[in-house]
Amino acid sequence: MRTTIDERAQRLTFPEGWVVMKYDSNKGYYKKHFQGVAPGTKAVDVIAIDLSSAETWLIEIKDYRLAPRSKDKQARDGSIVDEVVLKVRDSLGGLLAMAMNDNHEEQATARQALASKRLRVSLQHSPWRGNRGYQRVQDILANQKASLKQRLKGVTTKIIVTDGSVNAPWTVTQLAKNQQEADL
Repeated sequence: MRTTIDERAQRLTFPEGWVVMKYDSNKGYYKKHFQGVAPGTKAVDVIAIDLSSAETWLIEIKDYRLAPRSKDKQARDGSIVDEVVLKVRDSLGGLLAMAMNDNHEEQATARQALASKRLRVSLQHSPWRGNRGYQRVQDILANQKASLKQRLKGVTTKIIVTDGSVNAPWTVTQLAKNQQEADL
């Protein structure tokens, strides 16, 4: 059975044979137990495990199609690359704590994620296009991918940065505004 996760204005649909968890959900281990461990702890949006290839994906979704990222947010959080690197680091720590702590229902998923043979990272980024053309957006995504590969080389060598035009092992569908509101 396929698994679907809605995050912001995007719907991610994963093939059969994947175990998927909305990691930073209000109902999950991260928000209830791990977020308060240290001030500023961050989390990726989705953790997805491809059981057939024994790969765990840490997926971060950024959607700025309707408005650019604010200068306040940039000043507070740094670049998107900085933010993703911190989220990957903190999510790995959270997965370890989740796998070792036996008082919640997500423990089995965390153990599966940590037992994988490979770790992968994906930034699903839909930047604000404003007056930028398609090629300029592709240049931004390519630069983000190169920076993430450099910064995360001790963690993984497989990184996808896409606005949806690059194939990922899952499909991404843009949600209409009224569909997003209905899902809230």
